[in-house]
Amino acid sequence: YTIKGSKYGLATLQTYSEKYDRVSTGRPLENFVDKFLFKETAVLEREKSPYDFFVMTWSMADNCVIDADLPEAVKEWNMTYSYPKLKIAGAKTILAKYEEKYGSIIPSFSGDFTEFWTNGLGAAAAHVGMGRRAKENLVAAETLSALLGSSAYSTVKADSAWENLLLSAEHTWGYQNPKEPFAKVIEGKKKSYFSESEKQSDALLKGFSERGDDAGEQYSIVNTLSWGRAGIVTLSAEQSRGGNGVLDAESGEMMLSQRLSNGELIFQTKTIPALASKLYKVVKGNSSRKSFLEASASSLKNGLLSVTLDGQSGAIKSIIDQASKHEFAEAEGLNAYYYLPGVFNGKDSVSNPVGIESSEVTVKEKGALLVSLLIQSKACGVHWMQREIKLFANTSSIHIVNAFDKVGTGKKEGIHFGFAFRLPEAIARVDAPWSVIVPEKDQLKGANRNWMTFQRWIDISNDNFGVTWTAIESPLMEWGEMSGVILDGARQFSLWKKALKPSSAFYSWPL
Repeated sequence: YTIKGSKYGLATLQTYSEKYDRVSTGRPLENFVDKFLFKETAVLEREKSPYDFFVMTWSMADNCVIDADLPEAVKEWNMTYSYPKLKIAGAKTILAKYEEKYGSIIPSFSGDFTEFWTNGLGAAAAHVGMGRRAKENLVAAETLSALLGSSAYSTVKADSAWENLLLSAEHTWGYQNPKEPFAKVIEGKKKSYFSESEKQSDALLKGFSERGDDAGEQYSIVNTLSWGRAGIVTLSAEQSRGGNGVLDAESGEMMLSQRLSNGELIFQTKTIPALASKLYKVVKGNSSRKSFLEASASSLKNGLLSVTLDGQSGAIKSIIDQASKHEFAEAEGLNAYYYLPGVFNGKDSVSNPVGIESSEVTVKEKGALLVSLLIQSKACGVHWMQREIKLFANTSSIHIVNAFDKVGTGKKEGIHFGFAFRLPEAIARVDAPWSVIVPEKDQLKGANRNWMTFQRWIDISNDNFGVTWTAIESPLMEWGEMSGVILDGARQFSLWKKALKPSSAFYSWPL
């Protein structure tokens, strides 16, 4: 840092200023990389490195402005010294040179080099959710364009949405000093990538929803996936004014449906083949199907699963498979809220996690297709929190909706939801960004084990039972314990996990 920073000072080099958009001193070799270069070449020679060149950064620090001195400094260096010679090169040139000259001796490794910068995904939960939804919308819209051939789909608009989505995923999340006025400008621009990508993707999908005047309340439900599936369809109150019933337009069979407390109408489809569709019609009347669902102040049942809540914390304390009587929840519970104040940054420390102060549980939905419980809680770190636990008919899946209004603060903190499953000797698999991995087993040495991200699912299974879990909007999680508590980690090497123990517990880390 001091090598480059001594020109103007590192703080200036890493700080936006119209005055310093580049480094240009008129003395290119002053405070150049001499000290580092001679020290490094001595180490390489002493260790008998098999390579006759090495790569280094020109600035010795990240986020620096352009160094206009660099070309002249390299030129003067090479005129002054016969060894070592310097060459300005980019990543493509560097990697090609290594492969060309040393391809036969470069060691190879297989595994996931789990990223570190992904903790930025906890900086803005709502906007990360927008980006996650936008991505799925864009994939679905492109599939629909191939299936339906609609003129409403525009590749130009889709490319623009993807561009915003890619920019939203870039690892820089804000300005170093949040008190600076310019910080708000940067923050606003970053947020716009998420919101614009969602807005654009929504518009692309809506282009396929144009309806003729004679369509009535008939809806074609399209399966954009490459495998057959059944599922729950939600219609707004406006879309379902014709009644509370839904017919299969081809067979005339009445589907299982239910009017919700917010006015929406939901119904269960039959299995729709891959890349195909079925037509359904809203009609007067109600579903005549017998209900096998039960809901009380603290529990839900659908004949397949029994779900019980802890009345004080609002966490799920029990999930029992009705056929085998297997209990899926450990004592710590599932969807348990934890507020973790503090951080290890070289001067501060982390306090003990704080849970829920109190909760009120009420039955929200009670019908033939869906039963749900609403948990409203008082908790540290949030103005309010509510969680809804949903159990549908004819399925062994539980839907959870967590919503909260976070208290604004400049202090370091984390919000977590814990999931401790009772699955002894289970193997965990994560749909990671590059591949499906088994934590620890498939991770390279030096990979991040304190936190990781997933694409669409996490699976924990043993020979007899298993759970597949997802969070649609929040991809950040910690394995086994809340361990995403490190800043300034380069100087706190001991705090980074060197290995992960097998565990059937993890923490969703939305903020």
